[in-house]
Amino acid sequence: MKRWITGLLMIVLSTTAFADEAKEPATKVGYTELERNLESMIRALDYFNQRILPSAAAQSPQQVHRALKSSIPQDQRIERQVELLIQRAKANANRANAHIAMKALDEALELRSNHEEALKLREQVARFFPDVWLRRAGDEIRRIDNYVHRSMAYATLAEAQARSGRIDDAHASARLALMQIDRDRAFAALADAHVKNGDIDGAKTVARRVSDPMASWRVFVSIAEAQAGAGKMQDAVATARSTNNPQWRSMAYAGIVRGLVKANQIDTAVSIVPLVREKGPRADAYAGIALARSKARDDQGYRSMMSLALSIVDSQESVFDRAMTRTGIARQQITAADDMGWRTNLRQVERSIDSISDHAQRAEVFGRVALAYARANDQDTYQRMMRSADKALTRVSNRYERMTVLRSLAALRAEAGDHGGAMAIAEKMTSAVHRADIWRQIGSALGRAEAMDRASAVTNQITSSLERAFLMMGLAMAL
Repeated sequence: MKRWITGLLMIVLSTTAFADEAKEPATKVGYTELERNLESMIRALDYFNQRILPSAAAQSPQQVHRALKSSIPQDQRIERQVELLIQRAKANANRANAHIAMKALDEALELRSNHEEALKLREQVARFFPDVWLRRAGDEIRRIDNYVHRSMAYATLAEAQARSGRIDDAHASARLALMQIDRDRAFAALADAHVKNGDIDGAKTVARRVSDPMASWRVFVSIAEAQAGAGKMQDAVATARSTNNPQWRSMAYAGIVRGLVKANQIDTAVSIVPLVREKGPRADAYAGIALARSKARDDQGYRSMMSLALSIVDSQESVFDRAMTRTGIARQQITAADDMGWRTNLRQVERSIDSISDHAQRAEVFGRVALAYARANDQDTYQRMMRSADKALTRVSNRYERMTVLRSLAALRAEAGDHGGAMAIAEKMTSAVHRADIWRQIGSALGRAEAMDRASAVTNQITSSLERAFLMMGLAMAL
């Protein structure tokens, strides 16, 4: 008898305080939360001893439970339920668990439809759902008067919808893109979405609607990668051999290697790498395999594959190509926690930059080296490399080249988490198209960082519907 009475008492104490006897006292100077909790527990114990215990011995456990439950006012029980649901929502208010938080808040609002804290938190959690941003982006796009900008925006909306798995919506948006170059981009994104869903035939059908041969072939590279990852090597190789272009075929084999690595078919991946003819992609393939070896705690295999990757880099003729490939490998080494490896690589890249005569290329290399240092959490060197990139950029005379590199540097800043630096570049851009693309990159970076308050604040500061839409679509793509 004592055990179940004690258990019921603990339920009461953990659920709520009792009516007037258990109300919290008025605030006192120096009155701590612990003291308030202790006083509430003492009052609850007094209530239990005086009201419940005397008659409990003559009642069944069910009768005592009903007596305890009826002793707590219904409003107080509901309020406690709402409080617990809000606590659960707060604990899960992140991108990975947003659906759990939203369910808890919906239940809380069913109990108290006008609960201010629950309503406010629900609005915050909703920002982790791509649909919210995609709907707002669609509203902004309909306000764009310039048909070229509107076409570009609808293509990007189709791409964002396709990535989020909203295939029917993506098809509808793609049809609203009036410019051929935009439709190609939209249909290529749709084809990739079909690949991710395992619908290879659907992907091929959509890819044939892409008029740009290179953009269309990139879809087939994704198909080959997916087939290899699913263990369908004969189909993957057949896809790669469906073109007579040696460069395109090499791209497909690189995709097959990536698919095999993701499927942990490392030995098969190693056997395919020699079919990747271009040196840069082949070095990247070996570096990707090295990273997989590292994750499997195979240090010898990691060193062997990384050595092969670096030997290919040294055979590249162009200093720029060597620098770009080596920087990419350094980022793999950072992921593998190969501290000595990535530092050695980046130092070699820094020493080689002076040999690059093209200032646009120098700025690009400085920017990519800066990103690698940012990934290694070396902010001081990141800033130093970005200043060097900006300095190199001032010596680029061709306006188109300058805008292209500036957009690339903005994207690198956004990826490095330097949102302020990326925004500063966006504000300087004279081209609305380039500016919008930078805002998309910033949106994606904010989404990956789950900086939703910052994203909302930045969105409200932008006056252009085109730029607001691109920021929102970038957020949706990241979520």
